Amino acid sequence: MNNKEIIKKAERHVRELYEAHLDDIFVYHDLEHVEKVVEAADQISNHYKLNKLETQAVHIAAWFHDVGYLLYHSNGHEEKSAELAVEFLKQESANQELIKNVKEAILATKIFSTPTTLTAKIVADADLFNLGTSDFRKTNKKMWVEMKRYYGKKIPAHVWYKSALELLEKHQYHTEYCRNLLQEGKQENIDLMKKWLEENGS
Repeated sequence: MNNKEIIKKAERHVRELYEAHLDDIFVYHDLEHVEKVVEAADQISNHYKLNKLETQAVHIAAWFHDVGYLLYHSNGHEEKSAELAVEFLKQESANQELIKNVKEAILATKIFSTPTTLTAKIVADADLFNLGTSDFRKTNKKMWVEMKRYYGKKIPAHVWYKSALELLEKHQYHTEYCRNLLQEGKQENIDLMKKWLEENGS
């Protein structure tokens, strides 16, 4: 199977899963988020000039990284996403090295993980690419709405903004490319959260 064919099959499979199973509580973890992660993964990958297997692993993992939300709604969605990706790849008779790389990359999207391979670092950085861009302001609000729907209760603004600030301050990009490209933008978002909390009470 050539490089693009299995990636296209993965994309079609994931799109079908989202069309069939996406719950309306997921206003952040929707297909648009997946598409943006794939786009970011492609951008980072192009910088590193990956080989065929690495390219396949990054793109397939990016497509599958959140499908666990669709069927299980669980905090351990990364493991479920990895299982679904492995199942798909076995059906496509993918080799074991590709399966291993995809699984590692998906599990690397678990918050505050420490990926060791380049492919895993790329997918982890792609997943939280928005923390260093102006899109963070929109995605942060969407995630807030999603969490309120998920838990079925109100989350006061100051509580949410504090948690967003904590995430921004603890998070570290794993690739040099993203550190160089996004660190300044992430600091701007940190400053924005701090300013909001100062003006609206912490």
